[in-house]
Amino acid sequence: MLKVYELKSCSTCKKAIKTLDDHDIPYERIDIRENPPTMDVLTHVIGLDDVDLDQMLNKRGNSYKELGLKEKLSDMAMTDVLKLMASDGMLIKRPFVYDGEQASFGFKESEFTNKWLNQ
Repeated sequence: MLKVYELKSCSTCKKAIKTLDDHDIPYERIDIRENPPTMDVLTHVIGLDDVDLDQMLNKRGNSYKELGLKEKLSDMAMTDVLKLMASDGMLIKRPFVYDGEQASFGFKESEFTNKWLNQ
């Protein structure tokens, strides 16, 4: 089953949820702030062929800016970045959708539907 890590107030998350609902795709909603993905999940996701750190990070968010990650990121080990993301879900681009085998970050309708509706 899909896990959708989201913020209920996020308009991008609402679009993704509506798309899944419109196509009767079952999913579990998870508040990314209260229950960010675990280090194990993030480590698995970063190992997927079509996922890189740049698409995972919420570079527009306050957490990213407050931590000064723009300046620090190039000097950080991947495990340290993933640990930060696992401790602060606001560092992760939303919605983060994951089914154990593939993942997506954000909502671009054509990419989202290709990945999650055409299975």
